[in-house]
Amino acid sequence: MRTEDNGSGYEDAKGRHFTVLGVDGARWVLEGVKNGEYHVVDRWSPEAAGDKVASSQEFARLCRYFLRLGKVDVKNLY
Repeated sequence: MRTEDNGSGYEDAKGRHFTVLGVDGARWVLEGVKNGEYHVVDRWSPEAAGDKVASSQEFARLCRYFLRLGKVDVKNLY
């Protein structure tokens, strides 16, 4: 997955990209290392807004799985 979700922002007339963050929800950040290469995926409430993108749903499912492994209460995430 890309580090940032390109769908959560906009470009101005000069082609500059601006990220839009929500005022309510949660920032989900997942970090990992594979073959010595670091990668991070950063999403704002990946399924709270009814996100229909399969990759966002899978990302949220994976994050909830890791939270359960850490015995974190996943019933009230938002």
